Amino acid sequence: MTNSTTETPAADAADIEQAPQQAAPEFKVVPQLNMAGFFLGATRAYASPLEPGFYPLPSLALDAPLPRALGPLECARYNPEGEPADPWDYLPDYSAATVYDTTTGERIGVPPGSTLADVGGTLQAPEEVTSTPQAATLADLQGELLRAAAAHRWAVETGSIVVAGVRVATAIEDQNRITSVVANATLAGVESVDFKAASGWVSLSIAQLTDIAGAIARHVQRCYTAERAHADAIDALKSLEEARAYDITSGWPSAEAAATTQTTTTQQESQP
Repeated sequence: MTNSTTETPAADAADIEQAPQQAAPEFKVVPQLNMAGFFLGATRAYASPLEPGFYPLPSLALDAPLPRALGPLECARYNPEGEPADPWDYLPDYSAATVYDTTTGERIGVPPGSTLADVGGTLQAPEEVTSTPQAATLADLQGELLRAAAAHRWAVETGSIVVAGVRVATAIEDQNRITSVVANATLAGVESVDFKAASGWVSLSIAQLTDIAGAIARHVQRCYTAERAHADAIDALKSLEEARAYDITSGWPSAEAAATTQTTTTQQESQP
């Protein structure tokens, strides 16, 4: 008796279902900075439709790892010479805290990255301030003036500007918001956006919004230029009398910022 066997025919290569290649991600999450190099938040870099694997970066964004989770009084500043896996300097951030001047008891602003000692501040509310003691030396008073200049620059920088009749907030989160809107709207091909300015709702073309973003960038730079001029003048003071008479409130940019082109806006009813 002859045993017969049935062989399974070899599968045709054409019949073998090929595993689909994994599509490249539509976007990747990258860190975005403000003008001073501090981390503002995560944003998206979308894949280029023309160049596979290329992700054009939004304005002030980095192709770098995100910083670790930050504490409530902590910020991160990008360090291009830092470790590739974590290129961030982690610094104190009292910009959103209520801080009091240890000498006068008045509330003061603290720029991100500065310590309480840098600005002569405290988180403890004063019970009563009866007098303002004079600085013991010229160097002491110069230090107080330099801290006051930094705090004043921060207040002016984040105090909003007016561009073509539109009042625009300029706090760090507002700078980030406008930069993100311009980048994402341009990438998506959107021609105009409804934008909630500090003075109410406006309809803006991307070109107009770009003008506003440029005006904010110029305003921020003028604030730093003014602070530097004050720092140079304070360092050049020769006597206590000159230091006590020094006017820290002069020479700062106005809130009325001139855009490079006239921005025409359609005012709408303000909503909360």
